[in-house]
Amino acid sequence: MTLAEFEEIAPNSTDVAIASANGSGTLLDPKQIRISRPGPDASISTLLRPEQHPPAWVERLVREEIPAKDDYGLIKLEALVRFAQACSALPNQTPKPYLGVGDDATIGAEWDIGRYHIGIQVGNDPAVDSIIFEVDRGEPEESNSVGILPALMLSILPD
Repeated sequence: MTLAEFEEIAPNSTDVAIASANGSGTLLDPKQIRISRPGPDASISTLLRPEQHPPAWVERLVREEIPAKDDYGLIKLEALVRFAQACSALPNQTPKPYLGVGDDATIGAEWDIGRYHIGIQVGNDPAVDSIIFEVDRGEPEESNSVGILPALMLSILPD
């Protein structure tokens, strides 16, 4: 299966809620980002199918680990939200990725699952968002549609 095939599959919606941010769009405190079921208190929410739940590691990654690795405070709220949205839609059994925060204001996550290698990059500028998919260390395929990550992961994870 190629990335082009996944780009035609609409990704599942996510349920990321941002508790609060100041007027400049920068995060007051990374702990203000919540991964939660949609509800009346959510300022940003989308619907998941009832059987879907974000992987347990998503909230801690977004609230604690990314800010801790962002040595220069370069990652903007919008990049954190896009990263959280991509990961919140992943199947619950998705393992925690290897995480990196670049000094170029990018968040990178990588998974090695059996013969597959998947990596995503999300930056302050959405134009740098990308996904890389590789099978058996073959020629990597790249796309700028990070939204295909959930469908891609669902197809390679064991049941």
